[in-house]
Amino acid sequence: MPRPLYIVCCEAGSEDRRTGLLSHFQLYEKITLRRLPLPQGRPVVMSLPMRVVAVWMKFPDDPQEQEYDFEMAFYLPDGREVIPHRGTFAFEPAAWQYRIAVHANTFPPGLTTGTFRIECRIRRAGTTEDWVRQDYPILVEEENIEEPAEEANQ
Repeated sequence: MPRPLYIVCCEAGSEDRRTGLLSHFQLYEKITLRRLPLPQGRPVVMSLPMRVVAVWMKFPDDPQEQEYDFEMAFYLPDGREVIPHRGTFAFEPAAWQYRIAVHANTFPPGLTTGTFRIECRIRRAGTTEDWVRQDYPILVEEENIEEPAEEANQ
């Protein structure tokens, strides 16, 4: 059974066309939510891009033709589970790793303080055996922004 190699959550990344090597930029270790006063009558749209990459490593004795089911799951601090990506994969011939990626323009709605956890899990396709899992926890904190005090008219 393949084993987890790594999982990261970052703002952006790139892949070198020639070598296939990945670069990850602005890794998320902590997210600070800031409640700002809303401008009167104007909607505010906030975006926090997210890129999750989970990499799995094949062992030499894993059958080449074996397919695996996978799920990428988000566990919100309030206990809800959201699964934005699931499917099936097989390792390419002569490949020893497989990447599963999710790209989003923002984190799931309803993100609150606590621990936001991203999990990638795999198991042999079509089975009900236990999932092999890897996860990435991100601390979510809140910071209140004080409204500026109005200056007294003089």
